[in-house]
Amino acid sequence: MKFDNKNNPFAKAGIFGELLDEFLNTDITKFMGVDLTASNPRVNVSESANDFVIELAAPGLEKSDFDLNIVEGRLKISVNKPLKEEDDKDRKFLRREFNYNTFTRSFSLPESVDANAISAKYEGGVLFITMAKKEENKADFSRKINIS
Repeated sequence: MKFDNKNNPFAKAGIFGELLDEFLNTDITKFMGVDLTASNPRVNVSESANDFVIELAAPGLEKSDFDLNIVEGRLKISVNKPLKEEDDKDRKFLRREFNYNTFTRSFSLPESVDANAISAKYEGGVLFITMAKKEENKADFSRKINIS
């Protein structure tokens, strides 16, 4: 809520009042310079008869920036790249809504996934991870079920 000066209880408190008023009326992420909710890239997860696919949106990275591991039945995707400060020293960020330099995402692997048949490619700012299903789980998704 923003007070006008007529109704602002901090208006007569000088600089302290101005700072307190600004703090109370500003999103905390502005003070930190980073939107904490935007530091994890978004994903799409899809399934077909033969595989699962994770599409992770992370523009501006190189494929060598990613670290993919399977640990205790979970697929772990992480990036830990130093944040490159801009060359222009006269400029500072007032708001930074995307920053994919450091993040970790993990996903439980379904039992139907063949852990030895997982592949990944990074293309157009999207990491595609394809996880093949085990042969016994590649049943046809469409079939008639008879009622007895």
